[in-house]
Amino acid sequence: MKKLVVLLVIVSIFLGACGDGLDYSRGKDSKAAFGNGNYQIMHGHRNGEDINILYNCKHKQEVMSNVDNYVEKENYIFFVGHFRKQKVFCKLNVETNMLSYYAEENGDEFFMAGIEKLIKDKQIELLSSFDDFSEEDRAEFESLIND
Repeated sequence: MKKLVVLLVIVSIFLGACGDGLDYSRGKDSKAAFGNGNYQIMHGHRNGEDINILYNCKHKQEVMSNVDNYVEKENYIFFVGHFRKQKVFCKLNVETNMLSYYAEENGDEFFMAGIEKLIKDKQIELLSSFDDFSEEDRAEFESLIND
């Protein structure tokens, strides 16, 4: 009995040490998780093409329908991609889970169903201009585009 208790303690310690520390678990289609796992890149298929979707796990909301490229810089993740037909630039603060989000104007009106709940919960902030990002942030986006 004593050996069983010691074995259970060792297994518990091992499992605790191997945990990923995420509040939102990674699924089989998760390619990357950021911060507490609230924002994740999920692998998917659309129109016969492999795509990477940026997803808010807390609200079960797609925020970028195809991630073209991303980079991690200190406490931020920079994403370039598309939401439907619009080019999107996002900067995620991994400590607060706030996603600064700009959808480039292309003549189509930007619409994302359910975005109000993300705004209310301080999960996303919509920027009205690419210039709302700092000069350093814009340089990061440019390097992602040219990468």
